[in-house]
Amino acid sequence: MKQESSKNGHCYEDFEVVDVIKFFSGELIEARGPDGKIVYLQNIKASRSYFPSEFQDALRKLKNPHIAPIFDVLVDKDRLVLVHPPLKGEPLSLVVNKNHVMDPEQAMRVVLKLFKTVRILEQLPVAMRAPLDPRNILLDGENPMVLFLHLKTDTSQYDNDLKWRDLLYFLLVGESPDASLKQSKRALELKGVPDAIIKIAMSSLDKKQGFQEVLRDLQTYVAGNSIKRKKEKKPLEKKRVKALVGIPAVSILILTTITLYQLNDGEWTSSILRAITGGAYGNVIETKEQGEPIVFEQNKNKYKMKQTLEGNNQLIGDFVLKELKLFEGYLETVDELTAYGVRVDKSGKIGIYIKRGDILQYIGDSGDRFVLKPGETYSFQIFYFPGEPIHVSIIEKGTNERWTLVGSEAVNSPLKMRFTGSAGDRLYTPTIKRTDRTTIGREWMKNQPWKINIGQAILNKRQTKRLSLDVYPQSTVSLTNTDAKNFTYQPPVGVVEEPQLFMMLNFLDGSNYSFIWKDDNLILKEGGFKSDKRPIASDKMMDWKYDPEKPVEISASTRSNDLTIVLSQGDQKYKFEYSTEGLPISLKEVTLANPKGFSLIGDPVGGGANQDKAYLNNRKIE
Repeated sequence: MKQESSKNGHCYEDFEVVDVIKFFSGELIEARGPDGKIVYLQNIKASRSYFPSEFQDALRKLKNPHIAPIFDVLVDKDRLVLVHPPLKGEPLSLVVNKNHVMDPEQAMRVVLKLFKTVRILEQLPVAMRAPLDPRNILLDGENPMVLFLHLKTDTSQYDNDLKWRDLLYFLLVGESPDASLKQSKRALELKGVPDAIIKIAMSSLDKKQGFQEVLRDLQTYVAGNSIKRKKEKKPLEKKRVKALVGIPAVSILILTTITLYQLNDGEWTSSILRAITGGAYGNVIETKEQGEPIVFEQNKNKYKMKQTLEGNNQLIGDFVLKELKLFEGYLETVDELTAYGVRVDKSGKIGIYIKRGDILQYIGDSGDRFVLKPGETYSFQIFYFPGEPIHVSIIEKGTNERWTLVGSEAVNSPLKMRFTGSAGDRLYTPTIKRTDRTTIGREWMKNQPWKINIGQAILNKRQTKRLSLDVYPQSTVSLTNTDAKNFTYQPPVGVVEEPQLFMMLNFLDGSNYSFIWKDDNLILKEGGFKSDKRPIASDKMMDWKYDPEKPVEISASTRSNDLTIVLSQGDQKYKFEYSTEGLPISLKEVTLANPKGFSLIGDPVGGGANQDKAYLNNRKIE
């Protein structure tokens, strides 16, 4: 389907669809634009085939802070497509609940902003509506923003528009109003809402009052009551959003559409939720003296650390599982709104999840590559650097394998560590200590130059006594410009439909190229891995006899305005060269990825080969 904008000729086919996200009143299409950047496409059904050009221009130029920004407007015979950038904020339905209501004065200001926004949309060349449903409103500080829009002529959406009546009450009480106006008023009084605001909230619920009348009451109150909030009283949403800095708003919205039993495993999901919140599980184990093991019991299966991870911290510890039942560790924000956890399932695989409120998102698991066993001793390390993803590693005593995980989102809030175990599981008192980033390279990667950006990998020692990093699908690893001059790469074995190599070249000026090797073809494009741009250079490796069972030596370097990439295997060598025609370039780093995974092979292991074994054997495990 081709959808064109009458202004600039953009077409829907120019976008590469990444995911389709369904919501209560519509869907967003996560896509990658022609420039490689992520955008979100909103489809709006239309019963008309013609829209005046001034309508499209008005939407593009609509710079209202309370409407999701619109990059472009695409028109098709039966729909409009709005192109949005990644959005900032948290769904109002997650910010407010019965236990966390909004300050009355603030609620009045928020509702007034949204009511005015509805009026602005109605005044467009083709009138539009915005459902004032809390699930359709993002909140960033005190700034609300509506997400989904629809044409005012689409009367099927009118019931959703009636949510405007409930909005002020919801912010003040934390739930939808009671069918009885008397009970609703009583609920407002119990929350200590001022009488003047109760009057306006009840007027909004009264079906005899129209939208314009309520809007006028809001304007009159806010204009005449600019009451300053007390300094010690911080607004609720700022406190909550602070814990989620760096998380795309659409990612949070996705979570609101996932019910606890819509995930892959309802039992898995519900058991985690109960473990985190308490649920049917037992009491908390008392804090132990340093070095004293924590033994989980049937009625005492939770352990909470008193210390907090803040600043550059490393958390280390050991555990032994009696059986493969329930064992997990999770980092929880101090406001207890968000948790990042790993959980060992009944097969010994390590599951990864994020929990926000009562919403749980399953990320993935370690698969069959790394499976825990009962009775074995495992050591874990967790690195926390504010503003960066969390790093986790687990290693089994007596082996060379280290499973590593780097999260997908930056974490800024101080964190508390929690554990839940089954009867007989043992946890050897974890310890928090100060650290720095060099520790990750020194202890995790055994001084190898590999940096995991996102995802999972296993560090192992091969029979050749060389270290290898086996990287999972959907994970990426970077090398600095110096280390990119000579590294050993093993493409996925037995995979014929995917290229052998995806390599993104990142330059000091912020630009990047993507280099793709598939069979005997070499392609260079501007942009990231999924760039839709045409190749700026390509080549064919004549007489190249690639052995998929053997690794390939790769070198990537720049000099002046020249880029050189060399592939070598055995006595075969091929050089790929590209010149920027006088524009100097300087390589900063390369990033490697492959949909099917890949491996990096390091230098032969020297005197530090048994660091993990020595580290584990020196720990006091009783």
